[in-house]
Amino acid sequence: MTSPPPVRPRLMFTRTVAALLAALAGVAGANTGPTPVPVPDPLTGNPHAVVDGPGNDYQVAVLEPREDPDQRIAVFERLGANDFGGLWLTRSDDGGKNWHTPTLLLGTAANERHPSLVQAGPESFLLAWLSSAGGYRIHLA
Repeated sequence: MTSPPPVRPRLMFTRTVAALLAALAGVAGANTGPTPVPVPDPLTGNPHAVVDGPGNDYQVAVLEPREDPDQRIAVFERLGANDFGGLWLTRSDDGGKNWHTPTLLLGTAANERHPSLVQAGPESFLLAWLSSAGGYRIHLA
């Protein structure tokens, strides 16, 4: 088995910040509107799927921005057939009733995993994730 090519952290950081800011501003996926999400069954309480796509979606980080209590931002990991993952972003503008089509936020051969999203200030967010670039290190954007 061959190793994935090395990833230049500065370039990965720059692309991640740009993609995160664009997605949060609604630029990414702007031509795809929110998708209605069914309400959980009131009798069973079974949850509904927020996203649906190829591979396995898991390890989600959800944030409610302080400036907009109706908005939700979710960053999650999606694994493909080879168990390598990328980070995807979706958002809701109505408290989680409808979600925009997920946008690939970061997907390289470095196998990005385990996102954590926090609000650092007004319209300022920090994303941390684990990547195999350089031997599984934590990255921050």
